[in-house]
Amino acid sequence: MMSIERTWLKLHTHQSLESKCIKRGSPYRVVVAIGGIRSGKSLCIARWLLDRGQWDTAQMHALFANIKGQLDTILQDVTPWIEAAGIEWQAHRQPPQEWRERWRLLGIPVPPRRTSYRGILILSTGLHVQLGSLDNRSYMRIKGAKWGSLIIEEVCHGAQEDAVRYLFERVNCSLGPQRCAELHHHVKVLHSNPPDDDGHWIYDWLARRERQAAKRAGFDQPEISDTYPCLLRGIGEAIYIPSRTIDNVENLPAEFIDDMMNSIDDDTADKVLK
Repeated sequence: MMSIERTWLKLHTHQSLESKCIKRGSPYRVVVAIGGIRSGKSLCIARWLLDRGQWDTAQMHALFANIKGQLDTILQDVTPWIEAAGIEWQAHRQPPQEWRERWRLLGIPVPPRRTSYRGILILSTGLHVQLGSLDNRSYMRIKGAKWGSLIIEEVCHGAQEDAVRYLFERVNCSLGPQRCAELHHHVKVLHSNPPDDDGHWIYDWLARRERQAAKRAGFDQPEISDTYPCLLRGIGEAIYIPSRTIDNVENLPAEFIDDMMNSIDDDTADKVLK
């Protein structure tokens, strides 16, 4: 397998930071990455898959988006990076026998066999990822799942807080604290462009996380905090990583930002391109 680091010529600051925060040994259990359109957040999904495929294949993991079409688009963006790393992948069908044989010979642990592989992404490294969407509350059909890690995409555009809570509760295992700490690093990641609505629930959600982090660190807790100093500094088990479209401008068409600026009002541009 090609070195993961060689798969990218350059990582932007937010991409490098998120990649470190979701790796084994990181102190973070919740990572929130909200930033501009086409700012490069999808690249972090590929790095998550590649990293977990090296050491955390015994557990099932999960990737969710608001609707199936959105999930398909995300996979179209992510899988070329997987292939560039020299790793094969497939979805919605059982793994080839040669993969199973290689996993057995190399002692690579994988989740138990299933009667159906619909909605499952599998890498040749042995990594299994459950794919799902939030539309029509379809996530409620998931019962008894245990995931090693989870990414929810576009959480600010259609997802409800109860859906996030429901999925978060399934990131766990049955090994107990000591064995879990030795073998796992459970992490939950939220990706999104900024919400259109200034009253979106994500702001209250972040404010609660901010107050929790401040309390545990022994800091004064303001009643209202919309700057999230603890989350931005990674104080505690959660970290907030903003990103900007301009950070990724070298990978976008020359006219992309100008076209966006000309097609939306200034307030909206400030949100979606920041």
